[in-house]
Amino acid sequence: VSSTEKNFKSNKHLRLVRDITFSSQELTVKTFNVDYSGVFDGNGMTISDIRINADTTKSSNAINKQLTSNYEEEDTYDDDNNELTPNRKATSVGMFAKLSRGAVVKNLDITIAELYGTGVNFVGTIAGQVIDSKIYNINVSGSAVVFGHNIVGGIAGRVEGNSSVVNAK
Repeated sequence: VSSTEKNFKSNKHLRLVRDITFSSQELTVKTFNVDYSGVFDGNGMTISDIRINADTTKSSNAINKQLTSNYEEEDTYDDDNNELTPNRKATSVGMFAKLSRGAVVKNLDITIAELYGTGVNFVGTIAGQVIDSKIYNINVSGSAVVFGHNIVGGIAGRVEGNSSVVNAK
């Protein structure tokens, strides 16, 4: 999901139908203000060599971030390069920045190549924050270090509200 919309919300229901293997050259994803509330069914498939790197010390804060809702500074859009440059710092980072409002992520194997959230408060492989949502039947592996500023977890950074993480390792 990539969006140049302010406060983009996604409630899509997605099902993985084949394994995905990334290399460092294959993927540059910028998702800003993404608050995922849909269902992501991994269907028993594997996402391999995923690289998530957010550095809040740079102006382009990298992959999958959730920005604070009370921050008012506008992002800038470069029409010539078709690129959005955020003017805010990431607060959450993961495959999904934030899961909320009944989101579900299930039945997925993930191999991490790197997960860095330099200066980011909530960092997790699946999501930086899980609020009133569910994660189950997830297997995270790899030799990468999961790194963040404050609340960091292998599956999720912060889990709160009516949330559950079941059969996740």
